[in-house]
Amino acid sequence: ATQVPEADAGASAAVSVLVLPGTPPEVVESWLLYHLRIGFDKLIVFLDDPEDEARPVVERVRRLLLLTKQEIILHCMGHAWWSEAVARSRFCRSPDAPWAEHVVKDHALFADMGARKQIVFDLAIQDALKMGVEWFMHLEIWELLYLPPEHLRENVGAFFNLVHAEVDVVKFFTQEGIPDKSESKDWFRDVTLFKPARPFLRRRAGFVQEAASPTGGTASSVAAQGHRLRQRPRFEDAGHDARDNAPMDSRGCMLATTSHRRREATRSEREKSMASEGVAKRA
Repeated sequence: ATQVPEADAGASAAVSVLVLPGTPPEVVESWLLYHLRIGFDKLIVFLDDPEDEARPVVERVRRLLLLTKQEIILHCMGHAWWSEAVARSRFCRSPDAPWAEHVVKDHALFADMGARKQIVFDLAIQDALKMGVEWFMHLEIWELLYLPPEHLRENVGAFFNLVHAEVDVVKFFTQEGIPDKSESKDWFRDVTLFKPARPFLRRRAGFVQEAASPTGGTASSVAAQGHRLRQRPRFEDAGHDARDNAPMDSRGCMLATTSHRRREATRSEREKSMASEGVAKRA
């Protein structure tokens, strides 16, 4: 039988989440406990409302980790927090850059939640880099990372440790929960039926190459992506200094692998790809 690796046998990993107002505290507690159980070293939690009723739950679980190697970093997004966040945000520091302009405007003019998320996730990436974390991913508060190989299911570090060194992004396919009742205080405990992604019906592997659909897209949507963080990330875009760090794009893509053939592509090809993919790539 396959042995479950020890917790210290794998790569360091962090996950971030934005807790939106109205999220049941029971859901927040389940989310935290689950991702701690599977071995994430750092949980970066953003509370959109500093007075959220879930805050005591986060602080209580956080205290339980005082004598462990794991940690919860809590951000309560009040006015003072946003003043500091704007100063740190790579979007706000480059408001006229093509990749930042719409985010800054949508956040300032409309308090757009999508723009708000991008600013928050950029800060989480910066935190993860400073902490020396090797792998980073963002999940929504209604998502859990389910590791398909059974012997790695509760060891996210060992899972990522098996990824080849040249691979910077691991994509995980969606398995959508199907509730059997209209209301739930904790859908992580109540939902037991799932609609699996089609690749799971063809192969047992949890991360596989995307299968092309007849329309040219992919056969299944991607729920989340794990990103290998490099200490010297770069961003390539027309008119943008490649020495500047690049934040996450609207789909959550960051620091995708740049192959040798990709590096040899012409500038126009790179710009065309950036425009169509919206992905920050490691050079």
